[in-house]
Amino acid sequence: MSKLLQYARLVTDYQDFTDSIRDSPDSIGAVFGASWEGVHSDFQLLDRGIGIIEGVIADLLDGRVSAESISFLSDRSGVLSAASVAKRLIPALEKAETGMQELYDALKLPPLDYEDVKSLTRPDLRDQVRLWKENMSRLKDFVSYAQQRKKLKDLGLHGVAAAADTWPYASERLSDYARLCWASDAYRTALKQNPNLQQFSRELHERAIDKFGKGDIALLEENRFIVAREHTAGMPQFPAGQLKVLLREFEKRRNHLPVRQLMSYAGGAVQRIKPLLMMSPLSVATYLPPGSIEFDLVVFDEASQIRPIDAFGAILRSKQVVVVGDKQQLPPTKFFEIDSQSEPLDPEDPGESISDIESILGLASAQGCPSSMLNWHYRSRHESLIAVSNEEFYESQLRVFPSPQSTRGGNGLQFRFVRSSEYVPGAMGRFNPAEAKEVARQVLRHVRESPEKSLGIASFGSGQRDRILEEIELLRRDSGEVDAFEARHPAEPLFVKNLENVQGDERDVVFVSVGYGRKADGSLSHNFGPINRPGGARRLNVIFTRARERCVLFANFRHSDLDPDRSSSRGMRVLRRYMQFAEAVELLTPAPEPLGAGDRGASVALPSESAFARSVGAMLSARGHAVDRAVGVSEIRIDLAVRSRTRPDEYVLGIQCDGPAYHDSPWPRGRDRLGKDVLHRKGWNTLRIWAPDWMHDPEAELKRIETVLDSIAELGSEQTKSRDEPRSEEDRLTAVYEVGDPANGTPFTSMPYRRWEGDSSISHLQLPDVPVGKLSDLVSAIVAVESPIHSEEIMRRLRDAS
Repeated sequence: MSKLLQYARLVTDYQDFTDSIRDSPDSIGAVFGASWEGVHSDFQLLDRGIGIIEGVIADLLDGRVSAESISFLSDRSGVLSAASVAKRLIPALEKAETGMQELYDALKLPPLDYEDVKSLTRPDLRDQVRLWKENMSRLKDFVSYAQQRKKLKDLGLHGVAAAADTWPYASERLSDYARLCWASDAYRTALKQNPNLQQFSRELHERAIDKFGKGDIALLEENRFIVAREHTAGMPQFPAGQLKVLLREFEKRRNHLPVRQLMSYAGGAVQRIKPLLMMSPLSVATYLPPGSIEFDLVVFDEASQIRPIDAFGAILRSKQVVVVGDKQQLPPTKFFEIDSQSEPLDPEDPGESISDIESILGLASAQGCPSSMLNWHYRSRHESLIAVSNEEFYESQLRVFPSPQSTRGGNGLQFRFVRSSEYVPGAMGRFNPAEAKEVARQVLRHVRESPEKSLGIASFGSGQRDRILEEIELLRRDSGEVDAFEARHPAEPLFVKNLENVQGDERDVVFVSVGYGRKADGSLSHNFGPINRPGGARRLNVIFTRARERCVLFANFRHSDLDPDRSSSRGMRVLRRYMQFAEAVELLTPAPEPLGAGDRGASVALPSESAFARSVGAMLSARGHAVDRAVGVSEIRIDLAVRSRTRPDEYVLGIQCDGPAYHDSPWPRGRDRLGKDVLHRKGWNTLRIWAPDWMHDPEAELKRIETVLDSIAELGSEQTKSRDEPRSEEDRLTAVYEVGDPANGTPFTSMPYRRWEGDSSISHLQLPDVPVGKLSDLVSAIVAVESPIHSEEIMRRLRDAS
């Protein structure tokens, strides 16, 4: 019943609605036009029309539709005309849109760009199409851009793709931004995949490195102990056989067996007591009869100077051979043997004859023996001392450690032009007296200004050597400063040698006197004695690599005076190169320009430099520090070197980053201990920055660097103040030097070296006339004062006293 009542109400409502439609005014039909069909109208369509009318009225009231638009719409003929145009325009627009979509699909252009084009007004679209037509030549680049953009999205780099579309600086910096995004993602991935990176602790890691270094040193000490223990266990214990022969010889006071005969009778016992013998090849042949003794190993040092025929005796007495030498240093020669005879050597003689295989080193190489290059160069404390040799002789393969000082600080290879000097040629000359005097003057200056540094002098020829010796003897006669200087360096006394005899020596400072040069008439002969002969270039390599800190070259001509076309000698060409480098070492190896504030220079990559190091350097420079990057001349470089504010020629701190050079190091001993030790011996203060710490908190790492710099500056100020404070004569005589013990921090002391003052009771006697008993007492007195002391030094003290 309720449903019937509901239906009845609906019928009644419908009848009322139809009645109202029939009674509606004619204006409704005028409004809706043909769409109005009374009760048969499409009321949904009419409802949409009413919504449009209401919207237009609202826009009119809000000012969004102009009165002109309303007037146009009121004109039915205008509307019909517009509708006619619209009917023709809509298909054209649809066709254009379809063509545009096909174009974008063919070029694989981004949909976002297509939507932007669809929203353009007709004039703007016309301008866009015209712009495309005018730039058809760049269509290939545009397609490539779209393809690369798609690849970026496929790789998940949506941010980079978006930046390519909208970032104003994308054309200049997008690649940097892409690398940043990639690196950041790689870093996050590495942290997830490698727990060690997540758990990295600088303190623990550096503690492990320190523990490794101490353990490595302890292992070496343990091996020494093991060797000594094994040697002691193998010592002969019972006085029988060969040992009995030795004991009998010990008890004799005269008529001892000759060494060769003794080794024949008791060579086995001698070897068990002293298993390591240091002998020249000639001594082996002289004192060791064949079959009397056999070695497990023979080592030839300075093998480039040993002729094969001289080495065979030692080789035949050994089971294994190790040959150590440098093919680029002195070969065996008879040049100075001839020069020392009365018959002079013709300076224009083309030179000595060299055998097909000149040394045991060459023979070992010719036999195909396994070889290994020892390429760590640690003698030169300044890289300019080895730079030319490394390039000319070793194909730049030497690993040279950089110096914390520049050549302007007084170190490295230097040149001294002796203008007013003349070379005296001929059999009775071959020296430059004025140059020899200048060398002697510089010796006296060195003795006074740098007495703590040992000194050696090398000359190209024996004539110049003798002349320099004469000048130094005059200094000895006029002043005791030279003798006092020699007494200060008993282990490395002052020497004056020609280049043939200087191999094996090294000193802190070496003076090199050419001697040869311009004659009195101003002419310059291009004959430089042994330098012009075969092997002359190698002699130069020897003479210029004897110095640890400074090498000064003396000559009365410059490198530009040498004409390379006048001689085919490699020695003369290499001499010219050394002189050129010495004259302008600061131009040939300039100090790197420091990074400026901000980004100046930060984006320019240097050899062996990582982006990590560039980032640290740029931020340090922004804080006002003078920072040089990739300091060094070989593969061993200091990533960042901070210059001293008060001494710009010196570096106060070397910062090393764990970049490619650290990762590629093949062995931890060289990377974490030996390399660090060499740098410290050269005077570097070093600090290592670890990438995980820098990525996590760069500000904290910068603060750590500046804390270290402040500590170094404070320590340097205290040392300078202490050094500059005046002290009384008594203070200087009783000075005690304190040395910190790194093990426990407790200082220990040592008194300055004491020298035996002599004995006036033998001053009137010649040494052979001094009684044996008196000599014995004097030797005991010398040992009591200066022990430990070498026997040769004891003889020198006795000779000076008599």
